[in-house]
Amino acid sequence: MRIRKTVPRISRRPTPIFSFIAALSLMAPLTVAKAADEDGCYFPPNDCLSVSSDWTSSGNLKLTMRNNCQAGIYVRWCVLESDGSDGCGASHIGRGRSYSSVMYNPDDSGRHAWRFVGSEQASKDWVCSGKISNWNEDMSYY
Repeated sequence: MRIRKTVPRISRRPTPIFSFIAALSLMAPLTVAKAADEDGCYFPPNDCLSVSSDWTSSGNLKLTMRNNCQAGIYVRWCVLESDGSDGCGASHIGRGRSYSSVMYNPDDSGRHAWRFVGSEQASKDWVCSGKISNWNEDMSYY
């Protein structure tokens, strides 16, 4: 008895799903950052983070942050509150992901600011932010 090997034929034309994935990958290219150090920290270019803000119907300010880098980033943001204090938050955002935060007591201007550092592992965010000398200092609002 002889066993015959068969090799499936591969079409030279791309399948529709392959074409869709290829087109999608061209739409939102991720920014390349410098090499990470031994802790997985790196200094990303400014275009690694895009931030948008919108007012909600209840008068709150919603910040949406998108990571455009090929690795994670750790973001700290603040909003000027109606009493003049800072309302701040921080989060790790994975590559190509977005994160939204609703600030409940913003002043009427909606001024906000942010800082970010490259962090390949969320568990090392505190290590990476410690490498930025002004991480916890007051921010200049936009």
